[in-house]
Amino acid sequence: MSGYEKAIGQLIRVWDGQVTQPTSLEALVGTVSISNGSGWLSQVQAALLADLGDVPSAIAGMASADASAVQALARRLGWTISALADWDSRAANPAERIEIVLASVAAWDQDGAFWRAMRPRFDRHPKLRAACEAVLNSRATEVRYLDGVSIWEREHYVALVNSERRQDWAEVASRAASFRQLPVLDPAAREAILALFHLDRPRLVRLSQGIDSWMRAHVIGEPLVLADALRLAAASRNSYLHFAILDRIANREKRPLSTEETQLLRNFLLMLARDGIGWPTWLAVCNRYPVRHAHIHAAIAAALARSDKAALRAYVESIELGTVDADSRAIVTACLTHFRRLANPTRRSQLWRYAHDRWLAWNFGESEGQNLTAIAQSVLDYAVVGWFVECEKPENPDLEFARGLAESEVKWHISASAAASQFFRLLSRHHLASQSQGRSADDSVWLSDISPRFPPAADAFVRRRYGT
Repeated sequence: MSGYEKAIGQLIRVWDGQVTQPTSLEALVGTVSISNGSGWLSQVQAALLADLGDVPSAIAGMASADASAVQALARRLGWTISALADWDSRAANPAERIEIVLASVAAWDQDGAFWRAMRPRFDRHPKLRAACEAVLNSRATEVRYLDGVSIWEREHYVALVNSERRQDWAEVASRAASFRQLPVLDPAAREAILALFHLDRPRLVRLSQGIDSWMRAHVIGEPLVLADALRLAAASRNSYLHFAILDRIANREKRPLSTEETQLLRNFLLMLARDGIGWPTWLAVCNRYPVRHAHIHAAIAAALARSDKAALRAYVESIELGTVDADSRAIVTACLTHFRRLANPTRRSQLWRYAHDRWLAWNFGESEGQNLTAIAQSVLDYAVVGWFVECEKPENPDLEFARGLAESEVKWHISASAAASQFFRLLSRHHLASQSQGRSADDSVWLSDISPRFPPAADAFVRRRYGT
């Protein structure tokens, strides 16, 4: 229970039933029309600041306040509670009143603490739930061009919308990165979302099914703390909401996750992984470059430990391979170390096989024409060693290197650089195979940072190439 929730609970306990009206907010009812749009909302926000702007500091000081001050604060809260309880669509100016009352909640709320504390009181209040839904339905979230916006920015947004319609989430993620400041709803609408999440979650899930854009999905999930946003996304079938929450956790709210958040993200990823067709594009959002998403690797590992073969293969294929990304290599190693602890032997061997097969086919960028000038590594090294340790132990890495070098010696190479690259590819493969020698499935460390050991067959090539 948060400090705010405890404070609201204390105010409810000492409240004597009398209310102190917020004069500026009450004065708005019947004087301006909600159809005034942004003008109406700006007036509500100004009145909210005038009447209840001191509430956060008053709540923070409750521990040292005397009984009379706490009672006075409780009576101010009592107006909001009574106005919510008494709201009726048949009363005068019902739409304006619910907007004002929900806006007043924002002064008393922090991450849904007000609604959690008030759940017993409002648990059976269908009119309030319907009113919150009506408030949300009245909001339209659109990206509007400002005067003077460049043609490039217009074209970028059009491309974003088109990729959204195709539900190409990898492309959407790439385009969405340009939008660093996303829209947020006004206080009344934000509190309507929080109210529905805590009082009538199925209704909010139902509303989420009709979302048809990333921006709209973002503003629905944004008022919720990350754990609650993951709960909402897992309960919904809407792909726009799925993308908004995955983009938020992978790219926008980068921080160490709590145990609860990791568990919820694992469950969410497992749900996404069940869609064999869509799973690869979701991985493109959060796993193509692991160095950008180090904070979620524990959740990814836990999800992989319970995934099927297709999902494991898609994970291996999703990572962009390269020979110089030491940070991503360390992150993937940490992820797969965690996966190894959680997964059963069958799942481990499946992932190790897919990684080993891709590693062999890639061969340190050979098909891309990449030349090597030293022993190289890859982000999949841990999984490849896993294959060598648990599945198919190399019989003799030195002999295998000698065979490969002998074959290379009789081939035509287009240049000395190409010949040297082939040598270093063989050395790189030898180094990884050598690391697996003497290791077992019970060893805590598979991939240690040790200096490469040159096989005996390498000496003749080195003497010819470098004269040493």
